Amino acid sequence: QRGRRPLPSFGSLKVPDSPRDLTATAPSAPSTEAQALAHYHAALAHQASGRVGAAVRHFRAALALQADFPAALCSLARAQSSICDWSSREATLVSVRASLVRQLDEGACPALQPFDAFAVPLELPLVLRLAQAHAAAAEAVAASLRPLLPPGGLCHPPRDAAAGSGAAGATRLRVGYVSADFGDHPLTHLTRGLFALHDRSRLEVFCYSLRQSDRSAPRAAVESAAEHFVDVSSSDSAAIAARIAADGIHVCVDLNGFTSGARTELFALRPAPLQVGMLGFPGSSGGAFLDYLATDAVASPPQLEHLYSEALLRLPPSYLVTDHAQTLLHCGILPPTAVSAAWLRGGGGGGAGGGDEGGGGGGDSEGGEGWGLREILRRRYGLPPLGVVFCCFSQLYKVDPATFAAWISILRRVPGSVLWLLRFPLEGEANLLAAAAAAGLPPERFRFSAVAPKAAYVARASLADLFLDTPLCNGHTTAADALWAGVPLLTCPGDAMCSRVAASLCTAVGCGPQMIADGGIGDYVERAVRLGTRRVELLALRRKLWARRLSAPLFDTRLWTRTWEHALRAVWLRHCAGEPPASMDVRLGELEAAELRRENAADALVRRARALQAGAVLPAGLQPPAGLQPPRADTRVAAGCCAAPNDGVT
Repeated sequence: QRGRRPLPSFGSLKVPDSPRDLTATAPSAPSTEAQALAHYHAALAHQASGRVGAAVRHFRAALALQADFPAALCSLARAQSSICDWSSREATLVSVRASLVRQLDEGACPALQPFDAFAVPLELPLVLRLAQAHAAAAEAVAASLRPLLPPGGLCHPPRDAAAGSGAAGATRLRVGYVSADFGDHPLTHLTRGLFALHDRSRLEVFCYSLRQSDRSAPRAAVESAAEHFVDVSSSDSAAIAARIAADGIHVCVDLNGFTSGARTELFALRPAPLQVGMLGFPGSSGGAFLDYLATDAVASPPQLEHLYSEALLRLPPSYLVTDHAQTLLHCGILPPTAVSAAWLRGGGGGGAGGGDEGGGGGGDSEGGEGWGLREILRRRYGLPPLGVVFCCFSQLYKVDPATFAAWISILRRVPGSVLWLLRFPLEGEANLLAAAAAAGLPPERFRFSAVAPKAAYVARASLADLFLDTPLCNGHTTAADALWAGVPLLTCPGDAMCSRVAASLCTAVGCGPQMIADGGIGDYVERAVRLGTRRVELLALRRKLWARRLSAPLFDTRLWTRTWEHALRAVWLRHCAGEPPASMDVRLGELEAAELRRENAADALVRRARALQAGAVLPAGLQPPAGLQPPRADTRVAAGCCAAPNDGVT
């Protein structure tokens, strides 16, 4: 998972099933500290194996033995959040904050990881201090690695203002992307088109992979698209920095930030004259080793710029690059025309049906009166065919009690509605259903599905009516997936970048005023209830989103790539002029943007024709009953469009 520390190797250690088993098998008279540490490591092993509930029990046992154990405390908070175990949430978060402040005041690197802070309601200046402390730790690691660098240190390329200009004889701007996530991962799903669309007449692109190949289709796509793809997973950070410097990289891009597999110390070694944070970590690095952060004016408004250590590269209209128009143009998404008149009139309640792909409703017939493909498929997924289906497909750690209380309020006020979530992870389902029961809502008002391959997951999402975003930490890839599937989204932005990403996406797709509840959580609830009880209005929003989907900047990968290249060239020119990094609003010339739009329109026609010629069919899991054909070409998928599994999150 994103933002997790690498786990130690346990060798042949038998992990106990419960804290009592561990105590019974421990050596005679172990110290309290040793027992606490044993529980902590047992918890990590359980967590790595997906047994989060068992991990929670061992973290608690460790803290019962040793109250001052910040690593166990922060790990407990993370584990409880991931499965929506809110039994001691308030007390745990108070302790986490107190521990964080104490460690910062003592000059220690906090046990709380910056990525985990996204799910903890902390004031933003404190979040920046946390990032700065971890950046300082990376600087200390880098200092220990400097003796391993080549004699004389790392050499940077000269300040050549012609680099990347495209002029005859000019050097190309060499851009290096560093990531541990080149593979079947949301980041690669978003960026694979970027590497293919870079202008090789102006840029020379290098991808440095910090992890070995997972042999997935997305990994192969990046390896093929990048001009230079280098697997550096077996090298230490000093050797990687030396390699980047030897390649003469002008701008080095960190696609990880504080996430799993990152080598933050690599950037602290400064292998390139300019270094930029992008995509992986929606927040500040807190370090002087990143000069710029790729963001946008909605995700990082100017009035909050003081909360970032980097200069901000504000890209229009969203910093999130996507590849949906290339890989998911024909993946079985149901268009608004699939919404039946029977649904629009309002129909059966949300109580009937099972909780997954198999069941739904009673009776033996394939459909009811006035039903179309959408209603039949909904029934197969256990969804109410004629009810309002709210959904959220983000990881469950993003769901906090305040968000769930808002969802409960929405479900109460929209008769017959259900909330469709992912079992991500599995143990979260029982906890959420228990919380709902305590609030007076039966389990029939909820549906849970397993994760699915990317194309089937996005197609399946189009069966929902409204995506309810998580305000504390927004959906990123999941939000983009929902919008691409034609599902309206409702978000409630905060001040942190991670809580404003969905608002950025809604703005970029041209539906910001209808989808952004900027009046707080109360506004969020009222808007959801209004859309859930006024189906004509909800369908109109769906049609508006669908009409803008193929032309919106959010899904225009070619336009985004050219704008990004323009930004890279701008920061390089500033560097060549001897000027320090400074925040800037990036703009692409109108003529160039218009030409790119014409190219995109031509490409879309070619892709559509090829998909139809391929004898396209609906993906597995969305096959209609025999004799019922898809209503139009938009509901088809080219064979082999995107078969790689995806967890649908970032």
